[in-house]
Formats: sequence, C-alpha cells, structure tokens
Amino acid sequence: MKTLTFLPIVGSLLLCAACGTEATASGSCRGSSRCSATPGTGGTGTGGGGAAPVGDPAFDNSNAAPLDLTNADAQTTTISDDGSCSSTGKSAEAGLAAVDIVWVVDGSGSMLDEAERLQNNMDSFTASIASAGVDTRVVLVGQNDLVPAGSALAQSGNYLFVEADVDSNNAFSKLIEHFPDYSGFLRPDAHVHFIVVSDDESNYMGLGSPQQRAGAFETDMGGLLSAAFTIHAIASPGNVGDLPCIPDTVQPEVASCCQQFVLSLFLVYPAGCEAYMSMVTPLTCPFLGGAFAPGVTYYTAADATGGVTASICTQDWTDIFSSLKDTVVASAPLPCNYEIPPAPDGMVFDRTLVNVKYTPPETDPDSVAALGNVEDASQCGDSEAWHYDDGDNPSEVLLCPAICDRVGSGAGGSVEVLFGCATIPLE
Repeated sequence: MKTLTFLPIVGSLLLCAACGTEATASGSCRGSSRCSATPGTGGTGTGGGGAAPVGDPAFDNSNAAPLDLTNADAQTTTISDDGSCSSTGKSAEAGLAAVDIVWVVDGSGSMLDEAERLQNNMDSFTASIASAGVDTRVVLVGQNDLVPAGSALAQSGNYLFVEADVDSNNAFSKLIEHFPDYSGFLRPDAHVHFIVVSDDESNYMGLGSPQQRAGAFETDMGGLLSAAFTIHAIASPGNVGDLPCIPDTVQPEVASCCQQFVLSLFLVYPAGCEAYMSMVTPLTCPFLGGAFAPGVTYYTAADATGGVTASICTQDWTDIFSSLKDTVVASAPLPCNYEIPPAPDGMVFDRTLVNVKYTPPETDPDSVAALGNVEDASQCGDSEAWHYDDGDNPSEVLLCPAICDRVGSGAGGSVEVLFGCATIPLE
C-alpha cells in the first residue's frame, strides 16, 4: 500500500496526508486497511477510494479533490511504501518562547572599539534570535545607548536603555543597583541572559577572590530575579596576575610592553621597551583595542551558569554573536500552545485525527511516545496530556500544566503535533 508523505520538519510539526491512517505505539502514522488503492490513483499517490472515518472529513484526500503535488504549499513530496508520514508542507504556529537579554557595557574610554562593534551588530543579533522563533526583549545598561533610534530593535518596542555609570570594575554592581529600572521590563516566564562586556576585572562587593565575587553576584541577582538566568562574559581571558589580552593586529613587542605598563598602572615603564616609547604611553596603550586586566570574575560567573565566554580582544565578533545566539535560542522554553494550520489544498481538518508527541532532550533517559488527549483543561490533573482550546471549534492545541512545566523549563527537546492519525485518549 502506498501512502502520500511529506518530508519532516524538525521540532514543530509532522503533517500526515494519508487516506486512512492509525497511530502506532511510537506515535508515527501507519496506513490502515481502511485505505484501498483505486486504479489510476494509487500509483500517483493521490489516495484511494476507501471509506472516510466517521465525523468531519479528515486531513486526507479520500473524499476531496486530489492534492495538487505542484502546489507551492505542498513542498517536496515522496511516496512511501512503509506508510510512515511526515511533512514540511505546513508548520504548526507555536506561541513564541520568551527570552530576555540584559547587556551591561563598560563605558570607560578604552572601550570605544568594543562599543562600536556592539552598535554595528546589536540589531542583527537580536533579529537572528527572533527569526529562530524566540520572543526577545533587550535591555542595555550603560553610559551610552548603542541601539540607534531608527533601528528595527528600537522601533519594535522590545528595547529598553537604562543609563548607568558603568566603568572598568562595576558592571555587576550596576546590574544590581539599577535592577528596579529594568525589572518591570523583564517577563516572569522568560529566561534572562546577562551579557557583560568589559576590558577589566570586577571588584564586586570588594570581595577577595573572583570565585567569591561571582558567587555573591549570582546569589544577589537570584534573590531579586524569580526567573532562571545565565551570565555571559566578553572580557579578557586569563587568570589572576596574568597579562591582559592584546589584539593579534598589534605589533607583538608593542603589545607586550603595553601589557606590562598597564599592569603597573602606568607607574613603572617596562624594561626593554625604550624603542617603543612613542607607542607605549598611558595615552596610546588603552586604545590599542586590548584590555586592562583579565575578567576572571566574569568568566567564573559565566562558567558557573553555562554561559558563553569570549575574548574582548577578538577583532571579528561574528563567532561571538553566533555563540551567544545559539545559547540564547537553546535556553528558550518550548511553547505550550500550537496553532492548528490551515488544511492543505483539497483537504479539511478532523479533530479526531490529531496527536501530540514530546521527545525529551538526549540527556533525558525517559521518552514520551505520544501524549494522551483530554476533553478540556479541567481533566488535565497531574497528567502529561493535551486538549483543544475549544472542543467544538478548535484553533489551538494546548498542553496540560504537567507537560507544559516540563517543556517550558528550557531543558530542550521537541514537541510535534501530528495530523492524520486517530487521536489517542488519555488512559
């Protein structure tokens, strides 16, 4: 028996266009004996003449005009002998997952190059996250607004600038101090990402070690913020006492002399650097595009929360923004509502032929083949199940609270809404 199938879409929807199908234990669609090939149609994949299931006509073509395989909505199609079905033809429109990003940017004079890189990339960075299906709000805490007023981000209404005197050592302190200024802009259901950009080290709370400073900030922010959060660091790599980073574009001898001069706080001129006196000065060294000190505290906090760490001395920040984007998108909780898409041409929707499948992340040893269906929210209880928003005229598939909490934790995995298989009720 041949069944018309579509190619798979990852993580959002499997749409089965088949003439009678039934669900298997694995949640896939399999052709049933109700579907018999009709001469002249079976070989083309346009369906057979089997009896339609009881109720509304289904997402199938047994009682409707043949599906036009040249239609743009149909996308690429294949004919499968095993009866499995999947599709890129349609996608369930999921409610956008929420992520909030808070940038805190060192505004000291040595940060001019870095501020320019941020300004040139902020709009496209946010757009790339939004294009991945994540509802993003952005806060920038700093001395200068790096998002132009005419940019898409500024005009979206999803951006907030908080003016603050962020200098070489106080980025964490300013996030705490100005929390009341941006907390109302954050959403309780959103994972929050703090991105620190500084060419120096933190002196948070005057504590003695980077581990103490990072731990104290995590504790203090955790006491203010009810949502989960991740810290990212764009700063100088290294350990306590190491020389700060200098870009590869700077002459190595000049870089080494400037590093030593910066470490001495410009009090001791480095030995052997006399030949570079015109380039190694308190006025030129800070503007080489390098750093004043390794941001060990920021790196420690990022490592502890699973954030991205990147060298501020990197000249091309393409990879930095790419890593940040991937981490931000991965943290977004899966939505708990999925809009039912329009039926493909020549097909109509049948509420009795829908199933929902949740696949946990690879690190989760458990698996859920298919979630059971309940009539409405009142029947959810503690079960990992789903229901329609309106049983008589459904427009969305909604997850019950137990499974919603699980997929909304940001732990990963995927939710699939399958059409064309007999709905599996909650046992």
